[in-house]
Amino acid sequence: YSGETKEIVSFCKTLKHTRNCKIISICGKANTTLSSLSDVAIYIGSFEEAGKIKLVPSSSTTATLAYCDAIAMTIAYNKTITDFSLNHPGGDIGVRLSNVKKFMRHGESCPIVNRRSTVRDAIFKMTAARAGLAIIEDCGIIIAIITDGDLRRSILNHDHNFNILNECIEKYMNPKFVSIDHKMSVDMALDLFKTNSVGDMPVIDDNNRPIGLFSLKDIAKITL
Repeated sequence: YSGETKEIVSFCKTLKHTRNCKIISICGKANTTLSSLSDVAIYIGSFEEAGKIKLVPSSSTTATLAYCDAIAMTIAYNKTITDFSLNHPGGDIGVRLSNVKKFMRHGESCPIVNRRSTVRDAIFKMTAARAGLAIIEDCGIIIAIITDGDLRRSILNHDHNFNILNECIEKYMNPKFVSIDHKMSVDMALDLFKTNSVGDMPVIDDNNRPIGLFSLKDIAKITL
């Protein structure tokens, strides 16, 4: 902030003259040693420091932090989510900015059945995948889902008649469902989960083909 701290001035001289680095400085006043070394010198003005002696950096550091945050947000506004996520691969931010395809289930962990399959087939695949729903397709296109709740209610509505296990899943499937676009970020998908109060969602491609299953349980294991 003073522009005269010896360690910083010495370091910037090294960067300037031996590494040919561009330097942007933020100082409280003009015509400092640091600003003379800078390609871009920003002056944020002088501030009266807090406390009894009014010498220890406090007001000035707060002002500098606010100014730098403003610069960072301006730059971030012109960057894409992909740019940001590349620099934050770990932690909660990294997870939230990642593409859903990184964490979705696929293969045998994604239960998909044809509309002509039986209820038993759907339950078998859901159980094997430890999933809360099965995706129902026709000619490779997603047309409905059926959840474990749907199945329980169907059995109860049939007075515990387990003969429905051999009936066609099409009779009990739910054509009204919410899906996740394969280009979505995890953060956008989490908003969908919150809005719709569900635990699992199918992930679809641009042609409405199911390519995976996204589960809140999987994300919880990563972020905890």
